[in-house]
Amino acid sequence: MTELNQLRIQITKLDEKLLKLLAARRQLTTQVGEYKLARQLPIRDLSREETLLASLAQKARVYQLSPRYVTNLFQLIIDDSVRAQHRQVQQHHQQLPQQDEPLRVAFLGNKGSYSNIAVNHYFEAHSQPLVEIGCTTFNSIIHKVEQREADYALLPLANTSSGSINEVYDLLQQTSLSIIGELNLPVDHGILVKHPIEITKIHTLYGHPQPFAQCSQYLAQYPHLKFEFVDSSSKAMQLVAQSDDLGIAAIGSETGGQMYQLHSIQGNIANQKENYTRFIAVARRPIEVSEQIPAKTTLVMSTGQHPGALADTLQVLASRQINMTRLESRPMQGNPWQELFYIDVAENVESQSMQQALAELTRITQFIKVLGCYPSAELKSAHLSPPMLASQPINAIQDRPSVISRQQEAPLSSLIHKPEQTTITVGNQTIGAGHFMVFAGPDTLEDQERLEQCVEMAGDHGAQVIHGACFKSSSNPYDYQGPGLAGLDWLQQATHGKGLLNMTEVSHLEHLRQIVAHVDILQIGAANMQNYPLLKAAGNTTRPIVLERGSVASLDEWLSAADYLLAQGNQQVILCERGIRSADHQTRSIIDLSAIALLRQRTHLPILLNPCDGVSDPLDIAPLACAARLLGVDGIMLNIHPNPSQAKVAPKQSLDFDQFAQLMTKLYQ
Repeated sequence: MTELNQLRIQITKLDEKLLKLLAARRQLTTQVGEYKLARQLPIRDLSREETLLASLAQKARVYQLSPRYVTNLFQLIIDDSVRAQHRQVQQHHQQLPQQDEPLRVAFLGNKGSYSNIAVNHYFEAHSQPLVEIGCTTFNSIIHKVEQREADYALLPLANTSSGSINEVYDLLQQTSLSIIGELNLPVDHGILVKHPIEITKIHTLYGHPQPFAQCSQYLAQYPHLKFEFVDSSSKAMQLVAQSDDLGIAAIGSETGGQMYQLHSIQGNIANQKENYTRFIAVARRPIEVSEQIPAKTTLVMSTGQHPGALADTLQVLASRQINMTRLESRPMQGNPWQELFYIDVAENVESQSMQQALAELTRITQFIKVLGCYPSAELKSAHLSPPMLASQPINAIQDRPSVISRQQEAPLSSLIHKPEQTTITVGNQTIGAGHFMVFAGPDTLEDQERLEQCVEMAGDHGAQVIHGACFKSSSNPYDYQGPGLAGLDWLQQATHGKGLLNMTEVSHLEHLRQIVAHVDILQIGAANMQNYPLLKAAGNTTRPIVLERGSVASLDEWLSAADYLLAQGNQQVILCERGIRSADHQTRSIIDLSAIALLRQRTHLPILLNPCDGVSDPLDIAPLACAARLLGVDGIMLNIHPNPSQAKVAPKQSLDFDQFAQLMTKLYQ
């Protein structure tokens, strides 16, 4: 036996021990659930979870493990425990008897379809055997449950890439079934073939219309492909698996393809890389959800046709602090030009506030019906705060025209227009109005390995956003000018699943769409501050935008550029001071710290400082960053590199990892 095999055997034994420990931990959390159930205590204790994660992050460093890796791992374990306790409480609340009868579930397609995968995810915790009933239409799925041929149905309701599935919403108007649960399923579309083949040799692609719509940008690169629509992804896989024609392929999930012995030649092809489909579970009878667990209520209503009718109904919810999570409109069948509004709220239908809201809504709506109250699939997880990640033991520190309105009383960026400070939330991260954020990464992307080193370092010490330029302009044509669009995949792969956001600069209008599909935050550099076609196009996106100040721009010019973005509809603009041109050629530029105080008197927008572009010695970065922090800046942007002397761009404006770790501790003291 080789030494490698011996090592692998030891790893396998450790993995088995880990499984036993996870099972023992789950048993203890079940006992915790019983204790909370008996005393009607809340299931989730976020403050305790945050304390636990902070302790684990400190211990991770002792064992030379990444704090980010350890906390992400334990977050998964904690979330699993919470979900198990939610099921435990809900089963007790419903007083469901133990049954040996199988659960019959209707869904779209056959084995391997996304709906089939969703069924197995949703019912994986049930001990009863599962009978899967594949159907060819949404209408037949509903019919199976209504006619008692199935106990439950799972229906896709919306997708983060292609939007709502209107046919399902329309069916909900007519059925008497109730929504009893939901599931958010990650969707990874791929090209599936019988035998590995170049995509250029494929002539026909089979699939359901939804995946085609969700992957339109990728498929546009191959105009030779003929599209054939079928009623489900599983049907497409069956056709490919049963055919002798090697020039056909299916679009679907790699998991589903494996059920048909198909190979994925290209994965993750959706327009939106974080691609999820929301499924709802429906049954003949509604359920009651325990007040100990988070719940959602879905209702449908129609309003009058007078001005403000919809606003009046939404104010009923807002006045009772009921959070609306989704609003969808569909034509009312049989009533031309009238709309039905589907509303999801994060509230238990039996709560006092929801009951009062429903009573008032009956007085001001023409039609209202509760479609179901069910446990929420979304967990509010505990997250380790940046100060906890940044802090280290002392001995670890080494020395178009406006589309909104042409009749504004004041500029959209001004405090007259909006007196309160703007906060911008992306994922689990927030900047503005007291929420501080650190952006860190290489000035320009060089290769994937160095980027991953920067991501690990930045994440482990409290940074929330990873930045790096894909394109770097230079007056010297022989200088390194970045990896181009290939860097987008590097950024996405390096930050995916780590709880970190990513950002890159948009310097070319023709690249905007591709960049928007890959990153969380857009950066418009100083050179493009007054590139108005680019500003207008970026203002039409839904991504937050960091707008750098031009090197010779006044504050008025800078705020006017911000208004170009705001006027197009995007209200998520962050200003970034990076230095203005100096008359002294011995300095790169002057970091205008006074601009922070002056901007606070004029704008509600969050303010960043990038101290790196204004220094000629990296030792000057920390004092500028700390001074800006004391002045109340909302965030700091830092260049970091594992070996700055070898950086292809800005070697004297980049911190090494020790300098970065030390600065992060100072910023959060």
